Amino acid sequence: GRPANNVLLTGARGTGKSSLVRAGLNEYAAQGVRLIDCLTLWLSNVMAAGDPEPAVAGLCAALARTPDPVVLVTNELGQGIVPENALARRFRDAHGLMNQSVAAVACEVWMAVSGLPLRLKPPREMP
Repeated sequence: GRPANNVLLTGARGTGKSSLVRAGLNEYAAQGVRLIDCLTLWLSNVMAAGDPEPAVAGLCAALARTPDPVVLVTNELGQGIVPENALARRFRDAHGLMNQSVAAVACEVWMAVSGLPLRLKPPREMP
């Protein structure tokens, strides 16, 4: 059979994992569906190293270029209370901006609520 293309990226802060993810999307082009789980944890690691905006922009650019389907899993953090802690508020805001950026380049966006999938993009046609 076809060899598996499973890649686990791990390492300390600042070791270039984000660059490897972007490069991997290009290197493994035309080899099938990818699952990225979870963007929330990825953003946490990116923010520990500094400003998340360049990494999020790079991820979105790579997603826009890849010919293969990519399924991204993220959490929705903006529907709860406003965190008391400044770092938590910064993370919540950066997370919302990341989700908006990724949703903008995605062909489809789904949200699961109470175990029910809700299609957000493209919007459903009204009968």
